[in-house]
Amino acid sequence: PFGDLFSKMDQDSSGGIEDAELRAGLARLGWYEHLDEIWYELDKDKSGDVTFAEFVDRLNAEMQAQHEGRYLSLVVSQLVTFLSNLFDNSLVYEQAAGALRNLCVQNADAVDEVIEEGAVPALMDLMQSTAIEVKEQANGALRQLAQQWCCQQVARLGSDQLDSERVAAAKMLRQLAAVNAEHRKTVVESGAVEPLVALMQSASPACLEHAMAALTNIMFKSTEHEKIVVQAGAVPSMVRGLLSKVKAVQVGAMRATKLCIQGDPISQRKVVDAGGIDLLVAVLKSDTESLHQKAIGMLLTLANAQEYRKQVLKAGLQQALLEISTAGEDEAIRRCAEDAMEILEPTQQQQE
Repeated sequence: PFGDLFSKMDQDSSGGIEDAELRAGLARLGWYEHLDEIWYELDKDKSGDVTFAEFVDRLNAEMQAQHEGRYLSLVVSQLVTFLSNLFDNSLVYEQAAGALRNLCVQNADAVDEVIEEGAVPALMDLMQSTAIEVKEQANGALRQLAQQWCCQQVARLGSDQLDSERVAAAKMLRQLAAVNAEHRKTVVESGAVEPLVALMQSASPACLEHAMAALTNIMFKSTEHEKIVVQAGAVPSMVRGLLSKVKAVQVGAMRATKLCIQGDPISQRKVVDAGGIDLLVAVLKSDTESLHQKAIGMLLTLANAQEYRKQVLKAGLQQALLEISTAGEDEAIRRCAEDAMEILEPTQQQQE
């Protein structure tokens, strides 16, 4: 395996790797430590170039020393351990994902079979790998499968399905939308937004949690997708979750509402029209202290907009901040409340 690694690092196929190539190659694998010392150990003749034989022999010698319960160089030994663990999994994963990608190119039957065997969730897991080669192959395979797989998940979101099926589908779409912008677009193009919005209206907290999380991931860093989600009527259900007694739902609602408040004016207006200001102040008055700082930030954002300033103040924000600043248990949150009161003071005086 060390020989394969050398070949990948030798980008110009010169038969030797330079310091920059070694650093770049190890970084692709997720290793960033003791690079100067490792180069010193590998480049023993100080030629500025490590040959195939030097590289492989040195790492094999360190591996042999490990088998004998010792080490020749601690940092090289640590690197060999890291690479050995990586080779046990990453090369296999890379090859498997690459094989799936190649199998599915212009092969509809193979796509059906690979999806049926449950490959997509496994490929999404591989997208979390620290090895760049694994991620590249997994992403390539996902490109071949995602559109059809998404359409299948959307079908599972139908109101005629059991809640357990709908939750499972929402979880899958949530995970794919978290991978990257390319796959968020695929989720949107599969028609997932409206069924996910409908799912949020279910009485089941699990339905609300995972549908809302999927929509939040879809909106992430995309004004276009945010508009699609907002126009589909998602905001009232998101805002409704702000006072949920289910922690996962409440945390998800805070994240979704924050994206809308920080988004375009239409998204802000939807939050306000859905009662978001009063609900955020209610969050501040609740004992969910871990959410207070985020709620303060959102309310200050709204107060900064002339059209909502009076409404924010009338909702009792100042009083809620005063109570937190004097009785809050967390010092950082107390300071945040005090800072917010100072920011709002000129605004309060103007209103009076």
